[in-house]
This record gives sequence, C-alpha cells and structure tokens, in this order.
Amino acid sequence: MQTAQRPARTVCTTPRAACLLVMISLAVIGTVRASSGLHKDSAPTSQYIHAVLMLIAWTVLYPAGVLFARFTRHKQSVKMGMPYWFRWHVIFQVSGSVFLLTGFVLALLMPKQDGHFSGVHNKVGLAVVIATVLQPLNALVRPHPKPETLKRKIWEHVHKGLGYGAAMMSIAAVIIGMRWTIKPEVPMPFVMLYLGIIGCLSVLFVVLEMDRRKKHHALAAADPTNAAGVTKVHRS
Repeated sequence: MQTAQRPARTVCTTPRAACLLVMISLAVIGTVRASSGLHKDSAPTSQYIHAVLMLIAWTVLYPAGVLFARFTRHKQSVKMGMPYWFRWHVIFQVSGSVFLLTGFVLALLMPKQDGHFSGVHNKVGLAVVIATVLQPLNALVRPHPKPETLKRKIWEHVHKGLGYGAAMMSIAAVIIGMRWTIKPEVPMPFVMLYLGIIGCLSVLFVVLEMDRRKKHHALAAADPTNAAGVTKVHRS
C-alpha cells in the first residue's frame, strides 16, 4: 500500500505567501503613514498603533496558528493541496507576520533620538522579529516527514524552538514596552489584562495538551501493536 505524501503544492505556496505578506505589510504601512504623517507630534499615536498590531499578532494570530498545528493534526481533510491543520497554521502564521512586520516597520519609521535599537524593548523586539522571519525561511528547506530522518528531527526542533522562543520573548517585549517605552506609560490595569490573556492562553494550551496525550495513550493501549504508528500520527 502506497504511503500518502504531502502534496508538493504545500511547499511552493510558501514563497507566494511570503510575497503576499510583504505586499500587504507595505500597503498597511503606507496607509498608516499617510494617515498619521509620522511627525514628532504623532509619535504617541504611532506607538499605540505599533502596540495594537503587535498585541493582535501575539495574543490572537500566532497562538491560533500554534494551536491548530499542535492539536488538529488528527483531522484528515485536505483542501487546496494542504492538510487541515497545515492550511490553518499557514493562514494564521502569515496573518500574524503581516501584523508583526507592519508594526516593526512602523517602529522604524518613528523618530528616535538615541537610535532604534538602544533600549531593552527595542533589542528584545528585534530578536523576536528575527526569530519570526526565520520561520517561513526554514520552512522552505524542511525535509519531508516521511521517511523520518535525523535531518527532519533536527529541523522540527529548530522550528519549534524558534517559535516558542519568539513567543516567550514577545511577552517580555510587550510588558517592557507598555510600562517603560510608551510615553505616557500604559496604565497598569491594561498590563494586568494582557497578563490575564497570556495566562488564559497558557491554561488552554495545557488543557488541550493533557487531552491530546490522554487520547494518545488510550489509542496506544487499545492497539499496542500499532503504538509506534499512533505516536507518529499524533506527534507534532
């Protein structure tokens, strides 16, 4: 019986998604720049727009992409040449990158007397952007999942490590930005609201992960001879 393989179309769509990401980002940046002028007197407005774009990226779009990749791989439907989980993972990650890059370029366009990467928030934010931009680039060279090779395992660790690392750094960047970078600083209730959202996302991830592992162990117990196959199906 021939093993089903991921269609090649899922690979060739990555450069197209990257081009679309850049075009949308430039369009949004142009709109924001035209509306605000990005003069010194508009700096606070630009800072808040930057903050909103980053919050949407890191509290809605990127987490949704991670959740789909981690917890919906059991769905077998294929559309547009992509498995269900992969299609939604790409949609949310590309959308998040549009917001991220738009916010990043907007920050670069804001006037800075002491340089754009002099503060802690700026340096951590730059690290987040670099780690995030590397994700679609390393997707271009990802080895095929079958057969499972050492190169594939290394790639998966790098891909996941960059993603989770960027998410952790983004939390630090947002908190530092809200309390010490934006002037006037964001009121503490909004900071607590952000931390509450991060806490809820963390709890959701833990609950879904426990349920995923419970189902995995149940399937492995029901068919011990196929335990390895079950592991591969549910491994993310």
